Amino acid sequence: MTRRVVTIGYDLMRVTQVDWSIDWRGSPTAEATNGFRQVVYNQFPQWVGTIALTLTGARLGRWRAAILSGQGRAGIFRLPMIDPALFRRAAVLTAAQLAQGTPFSTGARFSTGAGFDPGPFIAAAEAAEAGASEIRVTTARPELVPVPGQILSADDWPMAVTSVVPEEGSIYRLG
Repeated sequence: MTRRVVTIGYDLMRVTQVDWSIDWRGSPTAEATNGFRQVVYNQFPQWVGTIALTLTGARLGRWRAAILSGQGRAGIFRLPMIDPALFRRAAVLTAAQLAQGTPFSTGARFSTGAGFDPGPFIAAAEAAEAGASEIRVTTARPELVPVPGQILSADDWPMAVTSVVPEEGSIYRLG
């Protein structure tokens, strides 16, 4: 079965509160324990969150349309991992980028007047395996260097930064 992917853009993410966390989904064994220690097996962790949005007018209609397009749990919702506690997107993008996105290299935009998602993005310095505990990234812009505790995503997979180690030049190793 191919599941419909519904992308929620930044323009609809008018968040007033975000509470992202990892549900490690640990469960004790079914066997009896001796009381001195408990054995816990982690299941596949999942990101959970509560997002409080403030939408009015046309944005509210577009939000409803997106939710209806997903058809409940039959669809998959792709949305930006916003972490207002440790990163402000508006501080690193221009007002024009925020409003219209990035145009084609010719300066043209899509027929709607919008451009591509302006990010921001930082590039991986090398490929990392799924489930890797570290990833190397490169950015020459100091304001884009992630910080410990920051929540972001790598190729649409959410992750939390536990450590940042500067390496040579503009390369950083993130735990």
